[in-house]
Amino acid sequence: MKGWVSFYLIGAESGKAISDGLNQDISIWRVQKKDGKIECSCYCRDYKKFSRIARKRHCQIKISTRHGLPFLLHRYRFRFGLLIGTIGFFAFLMVMSCFVWQIDINGNYRLSDAQILQVAEQMGIKKGAFKFGINFDEVESQLQQQFGGFAWISINEIGTHIMIEISEIEPKPETVTPSSPCNVVAGYTGIIRDINPLGGQAVVKSGDVVKEGDLLISGIIDDQLEQTHYYHAYGSVTAEVIRTASFSQNLNSERTIYTGIDKNKKYFSIFGGRIPLFFEKTNDNMKEKSTQYHPLCIFGLTMPFGIEEITYQVYETETLQLDEQGARRMLVEQAEQWEAENLKGAKIINRQENFQQEGEQQILQMEYTVEQEIGVQKEILLSNSSPIEENTVPNETE
Repeated sequence: MKGWVSFYLIGAESGKAISDGLNQDISIWRVQKKDGKIECSCYCRDYKKFSRIARKRHCQIKISTRHGLPFLLHRYRFRFGLLIGTIGFFAFLMVMSCFVWQIDINGNYRLSDAQILQVAEQMGIKKGAFKFGINFDEVESQLQQQFGGFAWISINEIGTHIMIEISEIEPKPETVTPSSPCNVVAGYTGIIRDINPLGGQAVVKSGDVVKEGDLLISGIIDDQLEQTHYYHAYGSVTAEVIRTASFSQNLNSERTIYTGIDKNKKYFSIFGGRIPLFFEKTNDNMKEKSTQYHPLCIFGLTMPFGIEEITYQVYETETLQLDEQGARRMLVEQAEQWEAENLKGAKIINRQENFQQEGEQQILQMEYTVEQEIGVQKEILLSNSSPIEENTVPNETE
C-alpha cells in the first residue's frame, strides 16, 4: 500500500549521499551503478528528506519511475466511472449477501435432494430467497413432519450458503426372526389343497375355505396341563386361489424415437433462472440429457450466477394406429409379462380372458385359477412375562 520511487544520482559524492541517508534511518534499496550514475529506490515519505541530503553533497537527483497505490489512485483521480463502478460493485456484493446463493444437502441416502428441496422451497428456502425472511426452525419442523425418519435435522446459514444437514434413521426390516414366536396366516382367499406344518399346529385341513388373514398354522399351543406355550410356526400351505388382473391399450398411441442427435445449449443462470445465450429457437422435441453448471468466482467467492450448459436429446414422435387384433396382441403380451412377474412358482389351473372396447381403448380382464403358496408368517406380540419355547418346535404330529 506504500508508494515508493526509483531515482538516480549523478555526482562525485553520490556514495556519501547514500551513506548519509542510511545513517538518518532512510530506507534505500536496489542500489546499483549504471551508465555513470547510481540508481536506487526509497519510500515516498523519505524522498524529500533524501533529496536535501543529495543536494548538500552537490549531487543531481531525478525520479525515474513511481510505484504503488497512491500513484495509481492519483493517475485515475478524474476517472469517475471507475470510482463509481468500484463503489457499485462492492454495494452490489453487500446487497446480494442478503440472499441465498447456494443450497447443499448432506446425510440423505433414502430421500433424494430433489424431494427435500421441493419441500424446502415451499417454506422459502431457494436460490435468490431473502435469507433474513426465512424461519429456519419452522423449515426444520416442516421437513421432519413431511418425511419423518430423521434422527435429527439442522439447517445452518454460512454467509450466502445454506447447508441442510440430515441424519436418517435406519429402517428396520419387517421380518420375523427364526427364534421369534409367530403364526402362519392366509395371504389370499382360497380353498386349501395341501398343508404341511413343520412347526406349530395346523388349524385347517384340505378342502377348507379360508379368507385372507385367517389362521392356518398356530404358534400358540396348550399342553395337557393347560399351560400355554409359544412357538415359531412355519410350514407349507397350498391353496386354490382366484387371481385377477386388468390391462388396457390405446388404439391410437404415440411412441418416442430418439434420433441419436445431441444439441448443446448455453444459458446465463442466475438464482435458478435461465437467460439463453443463443438465438435459435428451442425445439419442442428435445429432452434434457445432462447439465453442467459453471459458476463465476471472484476473489475466491462463488457468485450466484454463471454459465449453464445443457445437452439435449432430439427425438421424434411416431403415432401408432392399431386395429382390434393388434391391440389384443399387445394386451396378451402385457398379460404374459404380468404372469411371469406375479404368478412365478404358481400352477395355473384355468385362465379366462375377457376383451372389452371402451372408446379408443381395448381392455383385457384376466381371471386366473391357480394353486400357490398362501402362508404368511405373522409375529405374535408377547408381554415380558410370557414364556417362549425356543428349543422345542412341535408340529401337529407330536
